[in-house]
Amino acid sequence: MSQDITTYMQALASRLPGLVTCLRDLGHGFHRPNDALPGPSGRVPQQIKQLQGLVGAIPVSLLVFYRIVGSVDLTGSHPEWAGCEYPDPLVVEPIDSAIEEALAYVELQGGMWYDIEIPNAVADPIVLEEPHALPFTRYLEFSLSWGGFPGLANAPATAGLLRPFVGQPGLPNKRLKLAAALVAGGARSSSSAIR
Repeated sequence: MSQDITTYMQALASRLPGLVTCLRDLGHGFHRPNDALPGPSGRVPQQIKQLQGLVGAIPVSLLVFYRIVGSVDLTGSHPEWAGCEYPDPLVVEPIDSAIEEALAYVELQGGMWYDIEIPNAVADPIVLEEPHALPFTRYLEFSLSWGGFPGLANAPATAGLLRPFVGQPGLPNKRLKLAAALVAGGARSSSSAIR
């Protein structure tokens, strides 16, 4: 399972730069352009040990994400995206943020933030508060299947603007089939920092 997750995260790390470039080319204005895809910190092994010391077991998929991808933040706006109050941009905060939260004993509740409960020894845990009750790696894939904005699945007029992503090198081209299957089965789960 760990090797499957590593292989997936390596593929994800090669796909995300293309997505960020496509979003820029389509006119997406990133709120924090330098944080869109900064890569992993050079201190990830030490940071993982620090976080594990503070909270206990951390899911393998999240550990591997921090080691290979680092973080991703697609928050921003696009002038033509209408009909969707919150397009649900893909955001996985850097490990520094998780450490800060653990040190401050901050627990985010409700709102539009998705969480992964830690401590947690499950290799690929369910993303909490995410409407489809998906495991972390499937949530990442679902998000990418909507160009990093899965909330656009609820805005048919705006979702059409993502057609340039379909068939692009390194980007998913099974968006409609995956989204339809997930939305049709849409279960809701309960409550730690992914958006």
